Amino acid sequence: MRKKIGIPVLVICALITQLSIAQQAATWATVGRDDMAKTFEKMGTALKNTPVYSMVVTHTSFENYKTIVPFERSVGYFKKNNNSYHSFLLGIHTVQNPKYRISVDSSAKIVMVANNDNNSIFNTYGIEDYKEVLNSCTTIKVISVGTDKLYRMEFKPGSQLTAQELVITEDGFLKKLTWFYSKEVQKDPEDKNSVKAKPRLEITFSELKKNPSFSKKEFDEKEYFSKKETKLLLTEKYKAYQLSDQRITLN
Repeated sequence: MRKKIGIPVLVICALITQLSIAQQAATWATVGRDDMAKTFEKMGTALKNTPVYSMVVTHTSFENYKTIVPFERSVGYFKKNNNSYHSFLLGIHTVQNPKYRISVDSSAKIVMVANNDNNSIFNTYGIEDYKEVLNSCTTIKVISVGTDKLYRMEFKPGSQLTAQELVITEDGFLKKLTWFYSKEVQKDPEDKNSVKAKPRLEITFSELKKNPSFSKKEFDEKEYFSKKETKLLLTEKYKAYQLSDQRITLN
């Protein structure tokens, strides 16, 4: 006598079938430069409309395009409070407030101080600017990954990158950026017989928090230096560092 298949088994089979069909249905679609420019504009608008936020930023390098084992990994963060921000990326702290832009390189033991420059990070391109940048692309395509969109841009021969991929969330935030470098590099630069490969770099943006609370010290230049008339003096914590004063006008 043939045994009846239980309802739970039938449900699981149905789910697997639906998942298989969904995976087959997800295919790459070509994207025009105008539409890609609008996507970039949406990303810029999403950040502009979020004046206070923080996120974890992770840089992960790989020896080639396909390997899953990281070569190097660096975990940092980006914190923004209106026109002030504090980032820690690839071992370098950068702080900007209404007065100054400060960079601290712990490995080189240098503190650089310059005039504040909001235009360098918070202003975004317009549609025509994005179109101009996209002229170097030979192919732009997109595929759905859950509720996110994965965009792939392939570049002309001779470009620094062979391709670039972006994962963008439904509300326009960049979730992951991948660069596929076009130039081969040696795994061991000191060994002339070392294997060469084209590396890739993945930058992920995670744990986005909107409207977090920051301490008063987070963006305060007094954490790094004090001011005596027009002269800057490094704090006790950074007294062993070299000061590079790059202010255009002393204030």
